[in-house]
Amino acid sequence: MATKARFYEVERQNGHETQSAIIAAPSREQIESTLNTKDIKVNKVKFLGWAPVTARPDECEIRHEFNARVNGQEVTIHAQTPGFDYLNQQFPAEVQDVISFLNESK
Repeated sequence: MATKARFYEVERQNGHETQSAIIAAPSREQIESTLNTKDIKVNKVKFLGWAPVTARPDECEIRHEFNARVNGQEVTIHAQTPGFDYLNQQFPAEVQDVISFLNESK
C-alpha cells in the first residue's frame, strides 16, 4: 500500500499571466501531456520529491480530498485540482476509508 506520491513544481503560462503550483503526478511527461493546451503552456516542471499523502473529508464533508506537506508547504488536492486522479489511483484503500466514513456520518 502506497504512503507517498511524487510531486512537482509546475510553472504554467496563459495569455495573461504565469502561475506556479505544486502538483502530484506520476511523471513529468504526464504533467506536460495533460496540462499543455492551446491556451496554457507548461514552461517548467521540477521534481520536488516524494511526500506522504493523507486522504480526508473535505471541508463540507461531502467528498474526499488529499493533503500533503511538500518542501514545508501544505498542499491540498481536491477534485478540481490536477493530480487528483493520480492520487485516487495511488491511495484506493485510504479513499475508500474516507468514503465509508462520509456514508456512515449521513
